[in-house]
Amino acid sequence: MAKSKDWDKEIEKFKKETEKDPADSNAWYNIGWATVQSIGGKIQGGNIDAECKEKIPKAEAALKKAIELYPGHGRAHVLLGQLYRYIKRYDEAIEYAKVGLDLPTDSQDWFAAAETVASCYMLKNDMPHSIEFLEIIKEHYPDDPMTMFKRACCYWEVGNLDGAEEEFEHLTKVDPGHPNAASCLAQVRQKKASVGGAAKASKKEDKKAGGTSKKVEDVQAKAQELGKKLSDDIQKVMASDLPPDKKSAEVTRLQSEFNDKLNKLMKN
Repeated sequence: MAKSKDWDKEIEKFKKETEKDPADSNAWYNIGWATVQSIGGKIQGGNIDAECKEKIPKAEAALKKAIELYPGHGRAHVLLGQLYRYIKRYDEAIEYAKVGLDLPTDSQDWFAAAETVASCYMLKNDMPHSIEFLEIIKEHYPDDPMTMFKRACCYWEVGNLDGAEEEFEHLTKVDPGHPNAASCLAQVRQKKASVGGAAKASKKEDKKAGGTSKKVEDVQAKAQELGKKLSDDIQKVMASDLPPDKKSAEVTRLQSEFNDKLNKLMKN
């Protein structure tokens, strides 16, 4: 990304274009685009400083003006949706980004629109809707590592361990160097084994004692609790705007913490 002062020059250039032709929707879009670019690194990292507070409303106004002049301006809708995502206005982000789904599916703007919608639903903790759009992305970009990981996490969250296992396993093949795919795959398999083992143990106790084993039920419930919390925490991290290296470090920490707690639980 260019330095802020370079983007400021671009903004001024596009402003002159709107002065020449106030009805030029693309010129207004360009103002919004350049303004977002000038603060992009900050807002994606959650660093909303004084400059951002000054420029966010200007970017919003320019993009809305472009849409007002040309309601079919897909790119303006998508960028406005992304802007709202960064400042945590998720419902508005979804509303505007969805318009971009009418763009050609092989375009970067379509992908950005679909990914924005899916991620905003994740951030709203609405996993079923997030899965709906992540699966649409899969139809056109089946091997995209980022959305594959998010899809696996969503499956994990809603209890579809088979789906999560399949996605994580595929991710290890598509992106062998992925920092979290292999460990997440191992944890999903461990979760499947613990759930299955607890169920078998419970049945065995039922048969032996003629009733439900309270201890096994407690262990199973606690294991499920730990797994759900891990899944929730990972999804929040992956859907956040943290830089990739910080996401990776935080997911690794969460996984290590989960393993320690699960091992302690199983020993007890």
